[in-house]
Amino acid sequence: MCKTAKKSILFPLLCILTLFFAIACESSSARSKQPINLTKESQRMHEKAEYLSSAQHYLGLSQNSHPAQSLEYQIMAADMFVKAGEPTKAASLLDKVSDSALDVNQKIFKQMVLVELALARYNPKQAETLLQNIPHQANLPEATRSRVLFLQARTYEANDNYLAAARARSILDELLVDQQSQRINRQAIRQILNKVPEHVLNQALQREQYPLAPWLSLAYIEKSISNPAQREQAIYQWQQQFPNHPAQAFLSQNLNYPQYQMAANNTQAQQYYVAASGMSPRKIALLLPMNGPHAKAAKAIREGYLAAYYDNASGQKPSIQVYDTTLENDVIRTYQRAVNEGADFVVGPLVKEEVIRLSQMPTYALKTPILTLNEHPQVHSNIRSFVQFSLSPENEADQITEKARSLGYRNASIVVPNNSWGKRLSARFRDSWQKKGGRIVSEAQIEPYKDTAKQIRDLLAIEQSQKRSDTIKYLIKEHVEYQVRRRTDVDVVFMALPSAQARQIKPLFDFYYAHDLPILATSSVYAGNPNSNRDRDMNGIQFIDMPWVVNAKQSRVKKLINKQEDSLSGESSRLFAMGVDAYDLTQSFNQLQQSPNAMIDGATGQLSLNADNRIQRKMTWVKIANGSPVLVQ
Repeated sequence: MCKTAKKSILFPLLCILTLFFAIACESSSARSKQPINLTKESQRMHEKAEYLSSAQHYLGLSQNSHPAQSLEYQIMAADMFVKAGEPTKAASLLDKVSDSALDVNQKIFKQMVLVELALARYNPKQAETLLQNIPHQANLPEATRSRVLFLQARTYEANDNYLAAARARSILDELLVDQQSQRINRQAIRQILNKVPEHVLNQALQREQYPLAPWLSLAYIEKSISNPAQREQAIYQWQQQFPNHPAQAFLSQNLNYPQYQMAANNTQAQQYYVAASGMSPRKIALLLPMNGPHAKAAKAIREGYLAAYYDNASGQKPSIQVYDTTLENDVIRTYQRAVNEGADFVVGPLVKEEVIRLSQMPTYALKTPILTLNEHPQVHSNIRSFVQFSLSPENEADQITEKARSLGYRNASIVVPNNSWGKRLSARFRDSWQKKGGRIVSEAQIEPYKDTAKQIRDLLAIEQSQKRSDTIKYLIKEHVEYQVRRRTDVDVVFMALPSAQARQIKPLFDFYYAHDLPILATSSVYAGNPNSNRDRDMNGIQFIDMPWVVNAKQSRVKKLINKQEDSLSGESSRLFAMGVDAYDLTQSFNQLQQSPNAMIDGATGQLSLNADNRIQRKMTWVKIANGSPVLVQ
């Protein structure tokens, strides 16, 4: 616990509070307990992460406190303003707090908030300089030391000093007591070390000591050994060397290799051996609806999967069999038949309802690894062998709001079609944006047979501006030069429209004085193939899409598509790319499960496996310039 300084009455509060926010800011679900005498209102705001309200609350308290307490409340308010995305207000407050009026503990707290402020303003060099003004950790209270270590980790990582960042987090790990905070911190250590080149890891192993050394050793094994069987053996030896290390939680259970070798010689045990040991599958079953309303999508995915399969130059290839899920109209029966016929890996199903049905099977019946080709929000799998992979537009919406927040935007408008898909995306934009502290100020749900121009005028509040002009002219009875303006309380527009509608809407934004308003859109706005004459009306729109669409490094997919007898474009080409990635995920399935920080440069995005056993796709940002898509650097 923190020791109270004589001059600082509130410092025990600050020590615990700094630790609370140091961990909580990494995950909205990571919440520290509040073993301090906060007011009920303060507790409520902390629990709900209402940072702006908290800032105003502390400012109010500062006005009714004696000078020493007032200064601490002002620093606390500045801390909340930083977390609320209001760095200017935080800086203004801190400028008014003179160091000469602060005791030692208050100075440290102010310094920590200044570091947070520098990071919020994307100035990690300044943050590192400010960190040097904080006394050595050994002389700090434990909670304060925890926050300093957390700030060091963030600052060093922002400055690409990954070893120093991992070292700070490994020390921090021994101070954390909350299991959720520990899990987040440990996952961050592995993700940071994944960015360190292999030769640098090897050099660091020669000099680093506990607590970072075991983390380095594991990272080096995962990065330097490509052969699955050899990597498993090395991980097994690491587990024996560090039996109580926290990284054990990220690895599969200790493998008894002689026992698995016996299982490998037993045909009936083959599926379990593949799942547990990381051996490449021998027979893959593709569960796809080859007839009915989903047949076109199924065909594109199948062609992509097989194209990647034949493009693989490896000498040893599994056999592949396609199972039509529409024949028996029972996905569980189809799955069981595939397994009974020797499949040791299943890809599919494609239809959401079938994903739900398969996920409801008992755990013992899902020994054979499954990579589904769709996902459902109701399915939260804790079965390691059941992984969901999809081209979810909701995932795009999350990445769009993340991008907008990183650019400092706060107030957004939404433009979607007036249908079930559009309403789904609108709800996701709202939820994702508000969780990041943003505000939705207006929305247009576009209907093709209504006056689209009026819908955009209403979105931008053009009519209100025109009415103000008319009122002024009426009141002064003279001719007045008045420029109609769009509303100014919007920083960014979130757009999810079909490409044809997007081409109609963007010129309306330009016409109604919003040519400078940033538009961040889903991949739906782009038809999937370049056509500068068609797309020049969308100049300026930034959208998120699969890397292969615009990235020359992803020429493999284009080459494979060009080999197809049937032309593929638009949505079919994206599904083809999904099939290519599904094959690559099949081959890298065990690597992703062994290493939570492992990532695949796929055709549909940078692919990784999250804690909910879903494949996360980090997509590429693109901007329409002169009618053509170009990478956003």
